[in-house]
Amino acid sequence: AAIFGATILAAASGQQWAHWAETSFIADFSSYILLVPPILFHGRSDVLSSRSGSGRRYFALVLLAIYFAGAFWLVFIDRSYTSIAAFGPAFIWLALSWGISATAAACALVAVASILQIIIDVGTSASILSYYLASHILEAQVTASLSVFAFIPLAIVVVQRAALNRDIEQERASAMAAARLNRLVLDTISDGVVSFDHGGDVITANKSARNLLAPAPDKAAAGPT
Repeated sequence: AAIFGATILAAASGQQWAHWAETSFIADFSSYILLVPPILFHGRSDVLSSRSGSGRRYFALVLLAIYFAGAFWLVFIDRSYTSIAAFGPAFIWLALSWGISATAAACALVAVASILQIIIDVGTSASILSYYLASHILEAQVTASLSVFAFIPLAIVVVQRAALNRDIEQERASAMAAARLNRLVLDTISDGVVSFDHGGDVITANKSARNLLAPAPDKAAAGPT
């Protein structure tokens, strides 16, 4: 809604704004509208794993290809450097699929490639830098502001992943405690069991516990208590 509203205002403000509206709307809106699938698969870290259905995996891979192809065209072919926010949905897919480290690596790769492309253009024609600073500074500010919203689902995923890891650690600790208890019972049985039938309930103890069940030495002559 924010992108659409900004586009309407830009189109109504004159020819120069209309040019910004045309490039920004096509670049950004067409990218952010594809944020719907990542939100639908929100929290699913196995979208591209073998545990997920083949149809969903291929669907995710196709979307990734669309994201990167579109962003590559915007940055390196159309020279819309400020439209680098088009990579936002692809980064979210990376975070959902391969984790934060892969996302950081992709961000670094795109940033380095964009800087190199700008350096090449400036070296070819010095006027490109002044044109970029003069006519695209507003687009850069607006696009950067809007791109923040693209990473809100990513932040939610990070928080949910942390909570999930905490739950996994708690379950692992509980499982280890249960395993130790089971091992203690098995050791008790293998050590030799003394059974006492008490009203249908079987009480067991290992050899080391027999002394606790035996009568005191001074009462041994009097018989068991």
